[in-house]
Amino acid sequence: MDQNIFYKILLWAPRVLAIVFIIFLSLFALDVFDMGYSGWELFIALFMHLLPSIGLIIALIVAWKRELLGGILFLGLGIYMAYKFFGFAPRSFPVVAILLAPVFVVGIMFVINHFLQIKQKTKI
Repeated sequence: MDQNIFYKILLWAPRVLAIVFIIFLSLFALDVFDMGYSGWELFIALFMHLLPSIGLIIALIVAWKRELLGGILFLGLGIYMAYKFFGFAPRSFPVVAILLAPVFVVGIMFVINHFLQIKQKTKI
């Protein structure tokens, strides 16, 4: 019974964490409303600020059904986002590490969950 609860937690934890992180990351896009843009400029700026969130949403949709591929996507997006963030602020490793840690944790959890489900299915 305890093992069943463990598998359920491991099944839902990366999904919930990814959703919460995507919402948190999307909040940073709201600063475009203070930049004085109007019309299409505002739309384009908002879209550009939401690109990381859109990428993570796509990875989450993939991971929902294919956990291994989704986990690899999350890890790849984490590496790409770290590379891009360091390009803007090369001396802010702690900030980037704290900001992107959930992406790597979610990716690792999806990969682990994939292999644990395979292991559980072969036991039955």
